[in-house]
Amino acid sequence: MRIRRLFPFRSFRRGNGRGGNAMVEFSLVFITFLTMVVAMFEFVWVLFLRSTLHNAVREGVRYAITANPGQNGLDPAIKLAMKDASGGILTQAELDAHVRVEFFDPTCANGATCPAGGAGSAAAAPAEAGSVVKVSIECYDVSPITNLVRPMNPSGTGVSPFSLTVSASDKVEPFPGAPPSRGALAAPTACP
Repeated sequence: MRIRRLFPFRSFRRGNGRGGNAMVEFSLVFITFLTMVVAMFEFVWVLFLRSTLHNAVREGVRYAITANPGQNGLDPAIKLAMKDASGGILTQAELDAHVRVEFFDPTCANGATCPAGGAGSAAAAPAEAGSVVKVSIECYDVSPITNLVRPMNPSGTGVSPFSLTVSASDKVEPFPGAPPSRGALAAPTACP
């Protein structure tokens, strides 16, 4: 009996070689597709964090222009409102390190260079009615999950973080009675 009758399919030696080509093409397309999915996830993660930080800053400004500061002062109350609005992303240590609250005089001809109440700096200016409050989160580091988007640190110890800065401002409404005390003022660390 002939072998061809037992095995009616074609011999592997006589194949056209398409099976190997399909495997190579699949691997190249899959690697490219996986890279695009991971890069898209990285981009969405950074965008989500920026949006959340911007929402926290807006809530801090809203609190600064309308709310009663409580016993500890206005700045700690603003930071607490920001922490509540951040959805658990901001810790107290990060708030102390990255948040800046400043009050400016809107009638000044030089604009944003004039602190409210004639203070030496906008970070130490009083919270007067009619002044402009600016709340910002400066140099908040966001570490990417992979190094597809950002290169490794020069020391080779990890991925270089993104540095986000967001801010919002508004005009302070008149408070009933005297302007509130700012409380403990802490300047954030400078961006590297």
